[in-house]
Amino acid sequence: MSRWFRAAMSAVLFSGLTGCTELGPITYPVRGKITSQDGKPWAGGMVNFKSARDPGMLATGEIQADGSFILTTYYVEAGRAKTKLGAVAGEHTVTIVEPGPPEGQGRVNRVKPIILARKYHIEAEDNSLTIEIPKPGKP
Repeated sequence: MSRWFRAAMSAVLFSGLTGCTELGPITYPVRGKITSQDGKPWAGGMVNFKSARDPGMLATGEIQADGSFILTTYYVEAGRAKTKLGAVAGEHTVTIVEPGPPEGQGRVNRVKPIILARKYHIEAEDNSLTIEIPKPGKP
């Protein structure tokens, strides 16, 4: 398990999530692809979707070598950490966390996350998204 995944899990588990039912939050399938502006796939790292309606609700996915991702929501129910595929409906802020150096490679270089200016809306249905990462210095 990558350290980015563990960091995302820790953030969710200690954020005091709200908006969950006894069966957890209602989520909808979200998959997509992340590309650079020249159309090349963005390989590696994590994508995080933070709900505007419920800022404690975070869905995250690992970005594969072909730029694809599938979101999973992490929540706490009865004091236990649980997961559910997908994300809650509504508007989300999207953050991309680039991969850092491999674990055990000595000094850790901190990589600043990319917070996208555009908000993404998750519908109450299957969602397929294409997310384009702007060039550095552009929103």
